Amino acid sequence: MRYLFCISLALALLAGSDFIPSGAMGSAGAAENPPYVDQCTDQGKPFSIETRIDGCSAIINSGQYKGKDLSWAFINRGNLYSIIGNYDSALGDFIEAIALDPTNGMAYDGRCFVHNSRGENDLALADCDEAIKLDPNNALAYNNRGNAWRAKNDLDRAIGDYTDAIRLEPKYVMAYNNRGDAYGMKIDYEHAIADFSESIRLDPGNAEVFNARCWARAIAGRELQQAVADCGESLRMRPNDANTHDSLAFTYLKLGDLDRALAEYNTALELNPKIAGSLYGRGITKLRKGDVSAGKTDIEAAKTIEAGVADEFAKYGIVAPN
Repeated sequence: MRYLFCISLALALLAGSDFIPSGAMGSAGAAENPPYVDQCTDQGKPFSIETRIDGCSAIINSGQYKGKDLSWAFINRGNLYSIIGNYDSALGDFIEAIALDPTNGMAYDGRCFVHNSRGENDLALADCDEAIKLDPNNALAYNNRGNAWRAKNDLDRAIGDYTDAIRLEPKYVMAYNNRGDAYGMKIDYEHAIADFSESIRLDPGNAEVFNARCWARAIAGRELQQAVADCGESLRMRPNDANTHDSLAFTYLKLGDLDRALAEYNTALELNPKIAGSLYGRGITKLRKGDVSAGKTDIEAAKTIEAGVADEFAKYGIVAPN
């Protein structure tokens, strides 16, 4: 099943949050930045994440920087480690950054993100609270704190934080994505669809959000042809995404187009045989097509993977016949 909550918590680095202040380079006495500084801060030309990490490491190991200047190098490298999912190294860097400069809210925000990613939501809340206290205009910290509240299923507080993030950065795509997700978890699909639509307007190249809007429309049972179009656009960008094929299959099931639903469920399961929602949906589709034995087999297999899958489908108005 394609849950709205599957939208990534990917680290969204806002402009200005990833740099070493120009004064830091001057404090080293150089007329211009050494190459590793440009690599760490991604200045002049785009560098790979690995090259950027190496550049930040060179700054840290050079012995030329200290205090607040050195703290920024640790923040930059921590952000980069977060992007590639190396959360242990990222956590270590943010701890070092805070020790060097406990007044820099971006270090607390970076550590908040890491705690969220590790499922340590209470620790994340404490760090994002401190980040916001240090800089009440830090939209990224509001977004990350919203992620922590959402993980704790405190959806009203999550929506409030995402709304503050959007107030501070009206083009903050990730905050619209996350608020749409939270609205979906509240069964408020009208607002969810509106937020996904705004996200798509701002960033029409995001396949995942087209899938999210497809899924929200399908669950709501409204605008189903538009849902098909959304999933189609998502698959145009990511043709082998199992979750999107699952969303499209569910949409066809809602439309009563059983042949297309079966074909899409088959594709989803070829790509990922362990999607409980696809197995259950395919089982329902087979039952409705009269293939009772095969349908029951898929349904039982789905329940083995996810015990509550039948209850989840029942919420969406899809119930297996007795």
